[in-house]
Amino acid sequence: ADKGAELVFHILDGGIDDGDFAFLEKCLLKCNANARIDRIRVSQDTFAGCPSYRGSKMTYARLVLPRILPQVKRILYFDTDFYWRADVVRLWDETREVVSIAATLDQNPGGDEKERRWFERNDITFPKERYFCAGLCVINLERWREDSVTERSLAFLRQHPTVECADQTALNAI
Repeated sequence: ADKGAELVFHILDGGIDDGDFAFLEKCLLKCNANARIDRIRVSQDTFAGCPSYRGSKMTYARLVLPRILPQVKRILYFDTDFYWRADVVRLWDETREVVSIAATLDQNPGGDEKERRWFERNDITFPKERYFCAGLCVINLERWREDSVTERSLAFLRQHPTVECADQTALNAI
């Protein structure tokens, strides 16, 4: 983002070492001196009954954003493996009117076919034309609160412990 942009990073911390967090904070501030870093500790116990995804349950942390950020109306969420090459403010501005979630269609080769088969086995309609990747999205947290997305997603995950893509499967299903 432009050096003058005001950015707030809400870091969902499921066990980040203090030294590693200090390094991350230093890097973020080096990129933008106006950035504010908000460290939010999230216990994986919050997701009891949900299946682990690649050995962790932290992927579900995005689901509790409406609860842990009650004052925030809209948020740009991205996974830790995301590398920005464009101005994040432009994406933010272009998604002001998001109804619930704005995300890109999943581009994982073969991933949507694997998901489609899972949906079929579980007698759930697969959203073929709108199956999205949850790794980068703009979320209208007010709408998620109104629509109980957190509660519905967690209930879905507890009911379907064999999901292929964790919360991405749940979000696409609901």
